[in-house]
Amino acid sequence: MPTATIKHIVLWGSMFLVVVLLVVGTHNALTVRAPGMNDFIIRYEGARSFWVDGVSPYSDQATLNIQMAMYGKPYPPPHEFIALFFYPFYTLLYVSPFLLFPTYAWASAAWMVFLEICLIGATFLWLDVLRWKPTRWMMVALLTFTLLNYYAFRGLILGQPSHLAHFCTALTVWGLVKRQDRLAGFALAISTFKPQMGFLIVPFLLLWGMRQRRWNFIAGFVVTFGALMGISFALEPSWFPSWIEQVLAYPNNSRDGSPIWIVFEFFLNWTPWIGYALRAILVGWMLWYWFQTIILNRKEAVMYTALLTILVTHTAGPRTATPHYVIFIPILLLALQTFTYRKWHGASLMLLLVLLVAPWIHFVTTILEPNLENLAVFLPLIAVLWVVLPLTRRQWMNRDWFI
Repeated sequence: MPTATIKHIVLWGSMFLVVVLLVVGTHNALTVRAPGMNDFIIRYEGARSFWVDGVSPYSDQATLNIQMAMYGKPYPPPHEFIALFFYPFYTLLYVSPFLLFPTYAWASAAWMVFLEICLIGATFLWLDVLRWKPTRWMMVALLTFTLLNYYAFRGLILGQPSHLAHFCTALTVWGLVKRQDRLAGFALAISTFKPQMGFLIVPFLLLWGMRQRRWNFIAGFVVTFGALMGISFALEPSWFPSWIEQVLAYPNNSRDGSPIWIVFEFFLNWTPWIGYALRAILVGWMLWYWFQTIILNRKEAVMYTALLTILVTHTAGPRTATPHYVIFIPILLLALQTFTYRKWHGASLMLLLVLLVAPWIHFVTTILEPNLENLAVFLPLIAVLWVVLPLTRRQWMNRDWFI
């Protein structure tokens, strides 16, 4: 057997062993003692209700099953939202393999490790896109930040599928940069299970792909998305109107809106029209860059436009959540890369430390009863990014990303 083959077998075998040990450790230390991960159990129980009980994940019976699994009774306690499956039906396909584990504690442990892999994988993909090879100590600091920053860690505790969407977005961009267009289209289609994170970036990248005649990218998306939808309708023909009904009902069961809503309506109690006006300004700004990138074919603007689109999504969209903020990692990475290129190593580590510690302090000092996240926690990072992204505009637009 060739030496290279043996090395690959040893490498993949070692990685598999590490994953197994992480799952066992997570189960024994956490999930068997404190079964939670409410964002995961909703999709897990929805999938179990479909495959085991034979009912739609959007049915009243499935909702009751989810409530019983989460709360131990049919009605949610105060300050909680009614447990709806809420996601497109094909999300069930992503969660179903975890039903093979013997208990929910084992399934949630495996899901947490899976999300950790998504976070680390996304960071490595973005580092490759940025053509940045950090020093060993910087890499350790980056990976520590990747897993332990407030937004990522909260998502891990909740079992938030946003981390999978974040990885899919990173894989899409990496695939486009590396000319792996079919893989990019596949990843973008997979990411659509989380519409509130991709309802702007998905159409932008598809329009850009058509403008650049990247037909393999478009085909990869269409085939994968078509397969997901086809399987969904084959398994549950009535899923789409049931899903739309839950989407329309969801805001009535959730206290969170976009950062614009939080600032102008929740805290300042101003008329909603001010928020609408600011949303229109931000969307107009974003569309101006869409026009430059797609219509005027300014190839150098595509990466900046994509990140601006993501930032507008989570600032002005109908709703976001703090675990969704992991998708901002490339903006922070470019700022850190710029610091290290200028030999500001101390400043880089200090910036990482502040980004790691400050949100945790903010969360702990503003936490509401009973253990509710204060809406003020949504705001500082968004505010910082609206400064950092325009300041790094030249760096984003001075590279030939897709040649």
